[in-house]
Amino acid sequence: MLRKSIIFFSATVIISLFYCNESTEEKIDNSGEQNKKIHEIEYVKKFSSIFAFKKNGYKWVMSIHDTAVLPEMYQKGNFQGDNINAFFTLAKKYHNIEKGIFLDVGAHVGTTSIPVASRKEIDKVIAFEPSRENYSLLKSNIALNYLDEKIIPVKAAISNKYGTAILELSEDNTGDHRVRSNNIFKIRNLFNEDERETEQVRMITLDGYIIDNNINPKDIRFLWVDTQGYEYFILDGAKSLIRKDVAIIVEFWPYGLLRTNSLEKFVNLLKANYTHYIDMNEYRQKHNKKIHEIEDVDKIVKWLKNTSYFTDLFLINNK
Repeated sequence: MLRKSIIFFSATVIISLFYCNESTEEKIDNSGEQNKKIHEIEYVKKFSSIFAFKKNGYKWVMSIHDTAVLPEMYQKGNFQGDNINAFFTLAKKYHNIEKGIFLDVGAHVGTTSIPVASRKEIDKVIAFEPSRENYSLLKSNIALNYLDEKIIPVKAAISNKYGTAILELSEDNTGDHRVRSNNIFKIRNLFNEDERETEQVRMITLDGYIIDNNINPKDIRFLWVDTQGYEYFILDGAKSLIRKDVAIIVEFWPYGLLRTNSLEKFVNLLKANYTHYIDMNEYRQKHNKKIHEIEDVDKIVKWLKNTSYFTDLFLINNK
């Protein structure tokens, strides 16, 4: 049964759900006119702030104003789908993980949690999302896909301490909301961060959440962190999960880390706790599956420091 919080949909949302159904998508895909998908999003924007659609067997509701994640989700049915499949392949290869709890930090509207929840390796997904709007859409997507028993949504920002934080809200990319550090490193604002609206959010730690909810840390075998430059604070507050038997993937975005004044701290944390990493951008290129010494992370910093580019790192500890 759907959660009570989403039983009521406005007429425009219902219209968009039927308007953007899979039969429409199939017709568009067969004709090769992908630009029609963008046209459909723009059309629905006239009537609703929410875009609803069904793709690859999943139902989704997303902000109509998202020009980054929504178009890819509507066209492909997934966001970073290749990364998800590669992550589980590497988790099996390097950690011999068969099954466990999956933590999704920076869960957005469920673009990772929902497809992951149906995998045989997953006992439970705990999805952390601080944004009020994203969290509401996350809960709606969980209910629309009947995953209430598999995914636990938590409205909180993850950090290395408890308290409150300021969340910077991106106007056109709902996947780029960011926790603002109290000690922002002054660099050029590539995304007009100083002009963003903000929202106060609750802040907790993973270690604290695990204790407060009587979870055995050994049951947690997967950690997915995508938080736009706040990764250091998350791992610093998750010491019970920095283990050899936990598969961890973290976003590595020097620009974002610089803005939270945590780039050097994050690099030092990685070097202190891991021996190797796999650059997921490289891994997805079939000809390059190199395992890097952890010290090579300095090269990524050098290459990407003054750009808006990023990668994701699969962390390995062979100590």
